[in-house]
Amino acid sequence: ETLDALRQLLADKPPRQPSFARIETETGAALLWFHQVTDARRRSPTAVHPDDIHHGVDLMDTVRAVVEQMGSEERRLLLQMNWELENVSRFTDTIIVTGTVFSLIVLLSAILALNLTVAGRIRAEAEIRRLNEGLEVLVRERTAQLESSNTALTQFAYVASHDLQEPLRMVVGYVQLLEKRLAGKLDADTREFMGYAVDGALRMQQLIHDILLY
Repeated sequence: ETLDALRQLLADKPPRQPSFARIETETGAALLWFHQVTDARRRSPTAVHPDDIHHGVDLMDTVRAVVEQMGSEERRLLLQMNWELENVSRFTDTIIVTGTVFSLIVLLSAILALNLTVAGRIRAEAEIRRLNEGLEVLVRERTAQLESSNTALTQFAYVASHDLQEPLRMVVGYVQLLEKRLAGKLDADTREFMGYAVDGALRMQQLIHDILLY
């Protein structure tokens, strides 16, 4: 039961596993010796041989030695842990003190900088107001220019959508009308030339449409 409890305590401590394995091995050997001796006593109730007794004493001495060795190692690790915790505590105290001093220096510097920049901020605000007034004038001028440009673009769009496309529609319409009226009298070359004319006019209409979109 003690070994089972110790095994659970050391389950999350891999460095201690070899020592526990040795304790478990030596304890198992001692228990095996004990059972062998008691079984022999049941079969033959005679005195136990001195060599068996000495062997049992040696087994128990080995168990005690391993336990003492493991205890010494645990005490050493505990002392080392305490030493590390003390170092961490001292380091933390140093960091806190240093951080506090640094924070005070920064705070004082900020206060001094604030006092020095109050007048500068007032001047900067006056300059910003002046620049904003100039910017408003530029915005009004630019708005007027854009309105003029939009008016010109509107006029161009009207010309592109009506005046430039109207002659092309007439060319396409009349060429197609001729092709329909003279359907049986045209040779292959003439029909091909008329197709070129219609195709060119349609492509010109598409170019005007693209210019209008742009």
